[in-house]
Amino acid sequence: LGGLPFKKGKEPAGYMVLQSNPKGIITDSFRHIRTNLQYFASHREHQDAAKIILITSILPGEGQTFCSVNLSTILSMANKRVLLIDFDLHKPKVVKALEMETEVGLSSLLIGKSRFDEVQFQSPIDNLMVIPSGPVPPNASELILNGKVDDLLDEARKHYDYIVVDT
Repeated sequence: LGGLPFKKGKEPAGYMVLQSNPKGIITDSFRHIRTNLQYFASHREHQDAAKIILITSILPGEGQTFCSVNLSTILSMANKRVLLIDFDLHKPKVVKALEMETEVGLSSLLIGKSRFDEVQFQSPIDNLMVIPSGPVPPNASELILNGKVDDLLDEARKHYDYIVVDT
């Protein structure tokens, strides 16, 4: 759906480059991806599939959170209701990237300690809600396999235009 430029030695300052460099090439690249996603989602057979976007990579440090935060931001700037879920239950970064503070999140929901409405938080960006990872659990893999993830995504589809999952 698109690519992002990378210039060695030219790392952006912080995660939220759309605000710090609104006319930069990286911002234009995220706009291009947003346009392609919207086109993809407009085709009836892809409507539900395009609603959930999983950002993943083989190795840590390859920019999953950077892409998740900025993709979520560019979608929300188009007046789309966006939910960003920090699914990295080992080394979560979304809350730090968005300069937020929370004590509950995805892990709290998956163990049944919190409800869906209790783990969503307004980010500093309009139209962008966040479900942080929550406290780091000792059994992340088992939590993901417990069947509650499907319930979470089903509920999120009812309320949001896009769900971005940072892994």
